[in-house]
Amino acid sequence: QEEEETDAPPKILFASRLLKEKGICDFVEAARLLKAGGVAARFQVAGSVDAGNPHSIARAEIEGWEKEGLIEWLGQCRDMPETLRASTMVVLPSYYGEGVPKVLLEAAATGRAIITCDMPGCREAVEQDVNGLLVPPKDPESLAAAIARLLDDSVLRKKLGVAGRRRVEEDFNVESVNAQTLAVYHRVL
Repeated sequence: QEEEETDAPPKILFASRLLKEKGICDFVEAARLLKAGGVAARFQVAGSVDAGNPHSIARAEIEGWEKEGLIEWLGQCRDMPETLRASTMVVLPSYYGEGVPKVLLEAAATGRAIITCDMPGCREAVEQDVNGLLVPPKDPESLAAAIARLLDDSVLRKKLGVAGRRRVEEDFNVESVNAQTLAVYHRVL
């Protein structure tokens, strides 16, 4: 587990494909609300535009948010462990129908507190107030409140990060995942 940087404005990281269903618009709106309220934080977006996907954010839109001063667009990051370590918390307000998002497990592995939506897949990675915070999907106001809560409480942030790291080590290690997968195959066959 890596200690978070404390000498700079906090970094709130959204790391995902830039699809609407991954909650990028909610993340940006939460940043807008918090910045309007005087919160001094850096809202970073790691991910690339998928021009061939109708659900993708357009490059002009993400660049517009950046020009507006709402976000810093990092693009596709080659060293995600370092990007995660440099963050204060990781936010993925996804309502995308998916399994457990890998970025949530990676964030937990680096000891970062997580905020995500109370949706299947996401809630398997995050237990409310244990290793992260769950918010309703498509609710930028609740997302902004959760971000503000963690920004205001470094003790809680650290507690959630420590618990997340422990959970990944215990529940999502390779041996455990392989054993669970094989058990499913044995039941089916």
